[in-house]
Amino acid sequence: MQPLVRFVTLFHKRVLPDVLNVLPASPLDPDSLNMALDALPSQSNAMVLAMEEVVAALYAPQKLDVLAAALTSLVQATRQLHALIMVNQLMPPVDLAKEMAGLSVEGAPEKKPKEPCKWFSLCIGQIEKAAKVVDEIMSPQTNNAT
Repeated sequence: MQPLVRFVTLFHKRVLPDVLNVLPASPLDPDSLNMALDALPSQSNAMVLAMEEVVAALYAPQKLDVLAAALTSLVQATRQLHALIMVNQLMPPVDLAKEMAGLSVEGAPEKKPKEPCKWFSLCIGQIEKAAKVVDEIMSPQTNNAT
C-alpha cells in the first residue's frame, strides 16, 4: 500500500513543475487551454479526496470492501487527472527540431532534457500495477470475510 500512496503523491506533486510551469506564453488555442486549466483544480481535488478515503480506510477497524472501493476510486481519479494533463494544450508534443539541435557528434553529450509525458505515463503504469497487487492481496481475504 505504501508504494501506491507514494506514487500517487509524487504524481500529484509533479503536475506543478512539469505541466503548469512550462505552459506556453502564447498558446495556439487559448480557449482549449483555458478549458483544460479550468478542469485541473476539480480533478486535483478529486484525487486528493480519493487519497484521503484510502488513508481513512486503513484506520481500524479495517473493512476490506471499503478499502477496495477507496482504492478503485483513487486509481480512477489518478487516471482522469493523467488524461487531463496529457492533452496537447497542457503537455505539448516534443519539438523534434530542438531535440535534433541538441545532438552532437563531437564532444561530451549534452544533458538529456526532461520528458514529462514519458514520466507521467510510466508513473500511471506503476500506480496501476501497485493497485493491482494490493487488490490481488485483498481479494482472497475479501472472499473469506463474506
